[in-house]
Amino acid sequence: MVVHCESEKEAINLLEQIRKRLDVCKLRLNESKTKLVYCKDYRRKEKKNYGNKFGFLGFDFKPMMFRSKREGEAVFLGYSCEMSQSARTRILDGWKKSYWHRRSELTIEEISQEINPQMRGLIRYFGAFNSTGMHKVVRMLHLRLVKWAMNKYKRFGKSYGKTFNWLKTIKESYPNLFYHWTVYNWI
Repeated sequence: MVVHCESEKEAINLLEQIRKRLDVCKLRLNESKTKLVYCKDYRRKEKKNYGNKFGFLGFDFKPMMFRSKREGEAVFLGYSCEMSQSARTRILDGWKKSYWHRRSELTIEEISQEINPQMRGLIRYFGAFNSTGMHKVVRMLHLRLVKWAMNKYKRFGKSYGKTFNWLKTIKESYPNLFYHWTVYNWI
């Protein structure tokens, strides 16, 4: 549960009320996960003795730099969320364990059939707010595809550049092969 308050005093009082209410219900807070966090951005200049980052449902909420939509190249500190490092690691570990990048008997269509349902869910969940974390996952997926192609087609040898170029030609020829190609323009 995430509770947002206007002031430090309000947050401390509300936390105590939540503890009391849970105690009445014979429940308790997980103290290792319970903390006060200061959502620092460019409008809040005070320094607080609280952390400024927390994780919730696979997202990391933290201060992040944003480019202003106004004229010029101004950047400012805002507070937002992106896919957490632990969520990224879990996804990438799953791909490593599936070991499809070493299975040269697979076709690229079979790989896309395996990956597309997962990517559709990931993009709809994590890409709804901030796609920065998804860009990192997609880059790692492309790297796995390149490794698979280098194992399958010996003509690429150890050249990642040639293999990435081959992957770009596949994307141009079959733009709907992978779901993330239909969502993101870059490869």
